[in-house]
Amino acid sequence: MCIRDRCDIFQDEGIYWWDAHYTGVGFCPSPPVSATAVVLGEALLGPGVLGLRVGALLAGTAIVLLAYGLARELFGGRAGLWAAGLAAVCPFFVALGTVTTPEPFLVVAWLGFVWLTWRAASQGSAGWWAAAGLVLAMGLYSKYMMVLAVPCLLVGLWMIPAWRPSLRRGGPWLAIGIGLLLFVPVFLWWNARYEWAAVRFHLASRHDWTLSWKLAARYVFGHAGVLSPVIYAGILFAFVVCARLWRRERHAAAAWVLSFGVLPILFFLPPSLFTKWTTIREHWDVVGYATGLLGLAAAIDGLGRVGGKARRTLGVVTFGTAMLVSACVAVAVIWPQTAVVFGTRPPTRKMLGWPELAQRIRDTRAQWDGPAPAVVTESFAPALCLGFHLREKGLIYTLDDERNHEYGLVDQLERWGIDEATLLRKHAGEDVLYVHEYRVERDEDPIEDPPDRILAL
Repeated sequence: MCIRDRCDIFQDEGIYWWDAHYTGVGFCPSPPVSATAVVLGEALLGPGVLGLRVGALLAGTAIVLLAYGLARELFGGRAGLWAAGLAAVCPFFVALGTVTTPEPFLVVAWLGFVWLTWRAASQGSAGWWAAAGLVLAMGLYSKYMMVLAVPCLLVGLWMIPAWRPSLRRGGPWLAIGIGLLLFVPVFLWWNARYEWAAVRFHLASRHDWTLSWKLAARYVFGHAGVLSPVIYAGILFAFVVCARLWRRERHAAAAWVLSFGVLPILFFLPPSLFTKWTTIREHWDVVGYATGLLGLAAAIDGLGRVGGKARRTLGVVTFGTAMLVSACVAVAVIWPQTAVVFGTRPPTRKMLGWPELAQRIRDTRAQWDGPAPAVVTESFAPALCLGFHLREKGLIYTLDDERNHEYGLVDQLERWGIDEATLLRKHAGEDVLYVHEYRVERDEDPIEDPPDRILAL
């Protein structure tokens, strides 16, 4: 269990913590819900890892509850129980509820929007449509990809003949209008103040526009690892079952799962062909797989006339495999040395050692003659994680490292004032503490060259 600052943090969490405390919540690299959750969490529980992550813990719990309620609404009570169980043991969704990133808040908003629009379309209620619009705005403030909920809604309504007339009425457009009206003006106002930072980050900084099938293959097969292979295959199978039901019977719930599940997955496949290797992320289309879990739960419960024996086998194998994978990851997180024993890297290797390194810096500074020296790191990850554990701004800097450019964070680091130019302007001629990243690479050159450039500064 994480006890205050004795637990390590993920580099992305360092981004949201720094954004929350030192620059005011903004829209780059992600919208402000994650940083706001950090502010509220630490206000409630005090500084430390528990305060940093309490929002994600609550969102992870909400995902399980929403999976149960939505699957029950669409397919019945037993499907709801299966959906909750799968969400609770699937490695991907377990991880979403343990670290502060935009994804857990996005999934909560997405499932909430799917549920509310289903209710609104079923009942023709303006109140439900208005509520859906509020949730759409919340999702957009969590992560920009929530905008995909708009075409998913329109396609879903078109797929169900009885609901097609609603496309010519005010309900769906009321929800879309409320969501966009509450988000777009604020988004444009902030970006206009900061030279369109969020737009440049997502449309330019993270892509090299060189097609690579290797990148796409890594992206596709990476889903099997984060979801667990059986759940990944089961979700694809559920999409096939839903497609067959929609084609033969125009099954409304099956159409809803197809629209909100398949479209996000298809949308993010083309960008994986030209996104930089270091920024390929299997969580881009997490909302598609969150919706797919509902279809998988329904298939286990017998949707599409899946046979009794096959249904039981699918349920036991899917649930058991996911639980086993999650348990193995949990053991490796609690005792990282177990992964090393089996000749593999700990799954949380990027999160290990920051408290100890921060303490080493404190001890070195305590023996320093004169004012505390600045800390200089190669790239953003150690700078931001050490910033969290040292609880300071103004004495931590990152060099203009290639990794900062690969992740598209150069402009963000400059706005925070921890870039190389600021370092040289404020601390020219001073001694500093330098933290060198010794990273093992997978290419022909196994280890990075020594940091000779630091000597030239």
